[in-house]
Amino acid sequence: MSFVNHSQYNRVAPARVDQRCEERHAVILQTASVRGKETKQEEARLVDVSSFGCRLEVEGRYKEGAKLLLTFFGRSPMPAKAIWLKDGQLGCRFNDAIDLCLFRALTINQA
Repeated sequence: MSFVNHSQYNRVAPARVDQRCEERHAVILQTASVRGKETKQEEARLVDVSSFGCRLEVEGRYKEGAKLLLTFFGRSPMPAKAIWLKDGQLGCRFNDAIDLCLFRALTINQA
């Protein structure tokens, strides 16, 4: 018996490019603000949101791992972390899941 083609482990499907565990949703409100520890508050455009993160269009530069405060609808700032920055778009992960009421307000009437 050849052991080359046999294994005790199951084969797995290749990883998806999009590794998010939560679906991203289009948003109604596009105006947001973002502030980093080393940056001034700036207006940003909210592109999409999920329970645990969002994508913003920004002019500023943010380092991967930078601590941020994000504001939507003029509510209290939400702590988040910069995950990536590419071509003026900033991927953020919220420290805690977004409040359900705020999530609904941002995404209501979206298909």
